[in-house]
Amino acid sequence: SGYWGFGCFGVCPGADPATGNNSCSGHGTCNTDTGNCICDAGHAGFDCSSTCPVVRVGNHDYTCGGHGACTNSTCNCRHGYWGADCRQECSGGAANPCNGVGLCDGVTGECRCEAGMAGPNCDIECAGGRANACNGHGTCQDTDGSCVCSFDADVGFFVGTACERCEVGYGVGTCAQRCVHGASRA
Repeated sequence: SGYWGFGCFGVCPGADPATGNNSCSGHGTCNTDTGNCICDAGHAGFDCSSTCPVVRVGNHDYTCGGHGACTNSTCNCRHGYWGADCRQECSGGAANPCNGVGLCDGVTGECRCEAGMAGPNCDIECAGGRANACNGHGTCQDTDGSCVCSFDADVGFFVGTACERCEVGYGVGTCAQRCVHGASRA
């Protein structure tokens, strides 16, 4: 044991080259035809030396919950799953994480929404619409899709639920110029 191939001259990964002991780092079985390790549950890597969380489902043990790959003793979750053991489904479900309009963080499970979308599940369209959030005159809030309107001389003074109009007293297209007696001045 600990050797593979024709004549058993190949040393299995993780094995002591002199004795062949401890093949697959003692955490798997070496395939005597290919020299590849078949790792025990909770172990991974070419020599089974990485350890990752194991989740028992029924009578079976699954490394990284069966929803990820173990690399350098860390679970890298597949799309739609998160957590140290990849056991939790992302908001919106594994098949449609973050309602299809965001990315689920594999560590925290938090959604990072695409532009124009908001909410913990990316299920709220920003005021002004997804394609034109806050009418281009403000910032859509991640939590609830409301707008914080631009309000300065460089960008303009905007108000309204979707930053759709100029602050009273400002106008002429950009909302940056102050109106004086019905006309605007720079």
